[in-house]
Amino acid sequence: MSVLDEAWASVPDVVRLEKLRADVDKRREAFGTYEEPDRARAAAIEEVIRDAMASGEWPDDAGTRATEAHQSAVERQSEGLALWEASRSVREALKRSKEDNADDALSFLGNRLRDLMAEVKPLAADLGGVVSADGAIAKGGKALDAWRSLTDLLGVLRDIRDAQWRILHPLSITEGGSTEDGPRWRRLKESGHGEVLGLKPDDVPDWILEAMRTGSYSVPYLAWLANIGTAYVPLSLDEVEGEAVVAEEVGIADGPVKDFSPIVTPIPTPTPAAVYPHSRAAHVDYAQPAPPPMKPTGTPGDPKPLDYR
Repeated sequence: MSVLDEAWASVPDVVRLEKLRADVDKRREAFGTYEEPDRARAAAIEEVIRDAMASGEWPDDAGTRATEAHQSAVERQSEGLALWEASRSVREALKRSKEDNADDALSFLGNRLRDLMAEVKPLAADLGGVVSADGAIAKGGKALDAWRSLTDLLGVLRDIRDAQWRILHPLSITEGGSTEDGPRWRRLKESGHGEVLGLKPDDVPDWILEAMRTGSYSVPYLAWLANIGTAYVPLSLDEVEGEAVVAEEVGIADGPVKDFSPIVTPIPTPTPAAVYPHSRAAHVDYAQPAPPPMKPTGTPGDPKPLDYR
């Protein structure tokens, strides 16, 4: 049984539905096909007619034989339809149950990770600073035995993290997950968060950050993870995102302070429109005298327009 299966096996409701799904699927495979009730009745009627033609007498049980054939086909058809509908309903209920109980499965993985770290920590101490297989061979003794044991335990760490991200993936729980959650899941998974509480990317070596981002775990990384003591399994994508936000806020606080005060731009005083020699004031009311000529304040660049008055 894989670590992922063990995680879901720790959730009673998921176990119940998985058992029911397996039973329904087994019955569907063994059920085979069924005949349409109308065709079954028609076949029984044809058989009655053949018997009557052969014997020269109409059988007294003709109706009974046709009805029994139809009823038997109805029962078998109903069972087949019930198994098909049950298979669909159980799968939908199983997906909903996994969505509702994902935190329980992730809690199981968190306990497995704590047990793993407790097993790794004394082995990491036995390494004595060895960071390569050649170094462990050269040192021998406890260092070599610890390197071998930690190499075997790397698979357990990979299985736990793989199960963690598969449970957190929205499309692994429900069909047609949000189109926004898929990219969000990938972004958080590849950010290096979701493995160590309070991770600050600037505070860890590049090779550690690379292992977190890619899942390329090594014996030195496993030893580092056990020694730092803050390895965890998040219970939701929101928790992973919260860790990422905290790390980003810490990074901003350590950097230079930016001035976000509003910038006020003064509005320039408008320049009055130029009055040219040919300009005339608007004569709105012709019952009144025409306005007096305006005093020119500018020289036009174009020739003076014709005056048709």
